[in-house]
Amino acid sequence: MHLCGGAIVDKRWILTAAHCVMQEGFTILAGTHNLGDRKQAIYFTPQEVIVHCNYDNPEFTNDIALVRTAEKINLSSVLKALPLGTRYPHSNGKLILTGWGSIKNGDTVYDEVFPELLHTLTFQAVSNKQCNDAWEKSGGIDMGNACAYNDIGKGACSGDSGSPLVFHGKLVGIASYVMACARGLPEMDKKPTTLTMKMMTKTTMMSGEPVDDYICSLLME
Repeated sequence: MHLCGGAIVDKRWILTAAHCVMQEGFTILAGTHNLGDRKQAIYFTPQEVIVHCNYDNPEFTNDIALVRTAEKINLSSVLKALPLGTRYPHSNGKLILTGWGSIKNGDTVYDEVFPELLHTLTFQAVSNKQCNDAWEKSGGIDMGNACAYNDIGKGACSGDSGSPLVFHGKLVGIASYVMACARGLPEMDKKPTTLTMKMMTKTTMMSGEPVDDYICSLLME
């Protein structure tokens, strides 16, 4: 059963949303665009999960996590690592989201329809002010988030959480708060800053030693 999306960012690391890794026993699938035909799919086992130290589940604050795979990801034309972008685009910048999220909104998960083929959707970046205004009744957005917009009937939905948001070939966000589900409200996306890459490098160097305190202090800089 498909749960969330993610982005390969290194030979051992997947970047995704923190709320996607709260459930134990998940497996990582890569190398295919079709969940109905998994002959070409490659499976990876999560070895370590690192969640942002200030992640807040009910509020989706700091909703970002890294998953280290037990197996090395052999990067190729099929399995590509996305380079991290250094900045989120200004308003009206065109963003690309790919994912297997629901293509039919429903009141419950049983009413939703999940596709077998990977879907691609173009979004428009919106300013934090526009996003805050749209979500004012819900308390606005977290300062580490950014927003992207599409028309009613087009947008990220259940199952798209953790999916990569790309600008000019670089990863600038991952889908986080997708509860608006194509209802004409801006989608909230978590920005993976360069600190995320530093976090991976340091963790790799420490070879499995506890790094939670280090990560917490690093991400709070």
